[in-house]
Amino acid sequence: MTAADINYVTEQLARIVRENKLPPKVLVIHRFTRNMVQGCKDIKLRPEVQIVMDMDGWGAPG
Repeated sequence: MTAADINYVTEQLARIVRENKLPPKVLVIHRFTRNMVQGCKDIKLRPEVQIVMDMDGWGAPG
């Protein structure tokens, strides 16, 4: 997944929020490794969408 993918989704979600006068929404992005989301620094923040980036381990527990 890339920052462009995430920006597209947040743009669409923000539009729905604005058009329907809804409260901000939460987008949860779950990844197992750092490389699963490319270009994190290019993710655009929007007041209508709160982004949660959850990073979990990969493989057997500790």
